[in-house]
Amino acid sequence: MSKKEKKKLCKFLQSVKFHSGYGSNFARLVNMQELKLNFAMMKSHDCHVLMTSLLPVAIRNVLSVKVRETVMSLCFFFNAIEQKVIDDNSLLALERRLQETLCLMEAFLPPTFLDIMVHLAIHLVKEIHYLSPSNPHQMFPYKRYMGILKSFVNSGT
Repeated sequence: MSKKEKKKLCKFLQSVKFHSGYGSNFARLVNMQELKLNFAMMKSHDCHVLMTSLLPVAIRNVLSVKVRETVMSLCFFFNAIEQKVIDDNSLLALERRLQETLCLMEAFLPPTFLDIMVHLAIHLVKEIHYLSPSNPHQMFPYKRYMGILKSFVNSGT
C-alpha cells in the first residue's frame, strides 16, 4: 500500500464517530505521523467493529480491486457469523466462500499475513453448527457491565 493510500485510510479512520456505546474513539487509535493504527490500545470490541463495519467502508477506494474484494469478503464472513439467526443451509455456503477467500488472500497478500489465527477462521463454521450462532456467546455485554460495576467500587485509597 502506498503512502498516499495509507494516509487516506488513516484520515478516514480518524474522522469516524460512533454513537455512544457502539465503538470507542478511533481518532485516538490512529497515529498520523507513522500512518498506523495503535493495535495495543484497541479492545476486542474495537477490533470487532473494525472488521465487521468499518473496514469494508474504509478500503472501498483505497486498495486495488482484487485485494479490496478479498478483504471485504472476509469482513462480510465475520459479519454473517455474528447474526442472531443463521440458516443451517447457508453455513455450508459460508464455509465454501471463506475457503475461497483464504485462497485469494494467499495469492494477493504477503505470506507474513497468513498465520495460524487466519487459518482458525475455517473452524468457526463448524463451531456455529455445533453450538448455535456465536452472538449469544459473545463477552462484549458482560465486559461492558463489569466496567459499570467496577465504577461503583471504591478501593479506599
